[in-house]
Amino acid sequence: MWNIKLSIMQESIYYYNNGKFNMKFDQNHFQSLIIEQKRDCVQTMTHILRDGSAPRRVFNYDNRYNHIPQDLVSKVDGLPAYEETLQATSEQLTAWFVEYKETMYNVIKDANAAADTHYKALGRKAFNALKECEMTGELYLNIGQLKGFVSTYGQWNEFTPNIINPILEELHTAAPRKVYGEMNCNNGTIDHKWSIHNDYIFLSYSYVTGEMIQKVEDFYNKVWSVKQRSIKADSCRIIKNELPNNAFEFIMLFWWD
Repeated sequence: MWNIKLSIMQESIYYYNNGKFNMKFDQNHFQSLIIEQKRDCVQTMTHILRDGSAPRRVFNYDNRYNHIPQDLVSKVDGLPAYEETLQATSEQLTAWFVEYKETMYNVIKDANAAADTHYKALGRKAFNALKECEMTGELYLNIGQLKGFVSTYGQWNEFTPNIINPILEELHTAAPRKVYGEMNCNNGTIDHKWSIHNDYIFLSYSYVTGEMIQKVEDFYNKVWSVKQRSIKADSCRIIKNELPNNAFEFIMLFWWD
């Protein structure tokens, strides 16, 4: 497998790194490759599309979930065989790159939408199961499960699911994510957790260090707290707990009376 590093526009960029395809690698980057590298790039893309592993084998793409069940990801048929790519011209490889890059976007977009439906259904089941068993306590959920749970909870006083869920979605998208260094294929991994307990909704970061500390604080001050009025919460606050090695735990919350 080629692991080619290019210096284009003062940017160091890979098309494939540590088992993942880089979605920032565009047609201009592709044209700078020699033909053997173009073949390898296209072969990598077709392999990912053929086996339905796109959401977990790309980076620099805003996945809504760190995990999407494999059966929710479409597999793509009609892709060129390996032998066919060996005979392809540079022009044909470029055409395939453009086509399969767009296909990859669509597959991931559809998989995220399918996962959202899947997880919201699980959130509804979780609410009904807790209610049936007369259980209570803080429940950790991903964003889809949380929205399903909130929808099933229903409205009381100013707690309005149709208002709350779109704002939770905005906050989930805006929340700072992990950054490991330039072009690291794990950049963008979701680092926060959602939970709900009675009339409280929490977003928490369990271990924050370095530059991420300021990013999380800015997120609370400039995004989370600003949403209190529109989400119609009676209270909004942040808890910052100091941990060893200059690290912190952050817990943000909304509360409805």
